[in-house]
Amino acid sequence: MRLIDIPNGKSVKILRVGCKSTLSFRLAEMGVVNGCTITVVRRASFNGPMLIKVKDFYLAMRYNDCKYITVGAL
Repeated sequence: MRLIDIPNGKSVKILRVGCKSTLSFRLAEMGVVNGCTITVVRRASFNGPMLIKVKDFYLAMRYNDCKYITVGAL
C-alpha cells in the first residue's frame, strides 16, 4: 500500500522509501526512513500536499513524492 492511499488520522509504518536518491536522502535527514511510524494528519484536495506527523514534528509532502513511499499496518 502506498502513502497516498492512507486516510486522515491513521498511523502506519514505513516499509520502503523508493524514490530518487536526492529525495530519499532529504527524507532520511528528516526521519522518514524504513521502520518509522508516521501519522497522516491532513490531505489537501485535488492531489495537493499531505501533512504527516513524523516523531514529534509535522512535515508537508507533495502528492507525487508520497506515491513512492510504501507503508504497512502497525
